[in-house]
Amino acid sequence: MKNFRKLTACLLAVLMIVSVFPVSVFAQTVTPKDVLRDDSDEDLAIIVTFDPNGGSCDVETAEVNAEGCLEELPQPVWLGHNFLGWFTEAEGGEEVTLETVFNESATVYAQWIGDEGSDDSDENLPIIITFDANGGVCEIESAETAMGRLTVLPEAEREGFSFLGWFTEPEDGEEITTDTVFTANTTVYAHWKEVEEDSAEDLADVTWMNEDEVLKTETVRKGEIPVYDGETPVKAADAGSHYVFAGWISGSSVFGPDDELPPVEEDVVYTAVFAAEPHTFTDEVTTEPTCTEEGLRTYTCACGWTYTETIEALGHGWSEPAFT
Repeated sequence: MKNFRKLTACLLAVLMIVSVFPVSVFAQTVTPKDVLRDDSDEDLAIIVTFDPNGGSCDVETAEVNAEGCLEELPQPVWLGHNFLGWFTEAEGGEEVTLETVFNESATVYAQWIGDEGSDDSDENLPIIITFDANGGVCEIESAETAMGRLTVLPEAEREGFSFLGWFTEPEDGEEITTDTVFTANTTVYAHWKEVEEDSAEDLADVTWMNEDEVLKTETVRKGEIPVYDGETPVKAADAGSHYVFAGWISGSSVFGPDDELPPVEEDVVYTAVFAAEPHTFTDEVTTEPTCTEEGLRTYTCACGWTYTETIEALGHGWSEPAFT
């Protein structure tokens, strides 16, 4: 009985202590650092892995910057091959540039074409692009790529049609540019848009004149801005001035040489106008006078205009004989 009373007293003492002090005094404080951190995707570094796809590359991975872009792209090598660039797929895919934004870690792949002359395998043959004018005419039938790309795209013509460009299919398809990468011999196709014929009421004649000389006459659609693309008109210098082309006059309207002309509404004539500038001469004696012959002084302007003046003969200059 005595022991029971002691046990009861101890239990009461413990209960009183617990009720006075907070549980946190006896509990261990646990922070997030003490458990496995569950990082969100925003906190994870985005890593881009470079797959040289048959070649070799000194850089295996790179981390993107705050904008999700790579700061630089490594240059892989593969003997007997030309590097085309980094792409999202080992074949095809989209080209990766310094402007490509990565939202998650990814692998990019080098793409290659064989270097012509490195060996005789098919993969090292040049890539030939054939141009199918698709109903029109193109003077260039085919071209070789440089590093998998065409350096220039030829023009094509078709009567009654305007040329829209080169595409991967005769209809629809993707447009070909000098940035398009080819990995095999390919035929590309011209696309066209039919041009509606204009009636006589929709057309007007524009005539360009220099005094009484017709420089050019062209027929344009009404509403178009006329543009003179011939040689700059000239006017011969005269004794008083030389002349500089100053623009065009039509009726009472005068336009400078660089002014945009109004849209054509009817047949119109533009006549060249000129500004007169005084000559600025330099002179030199081109023929020295003698005792009996006149000389000649020539005056020349930068425009090419010249005139001459005579210089009086010097006459004889006799000296008196000396007597001693």
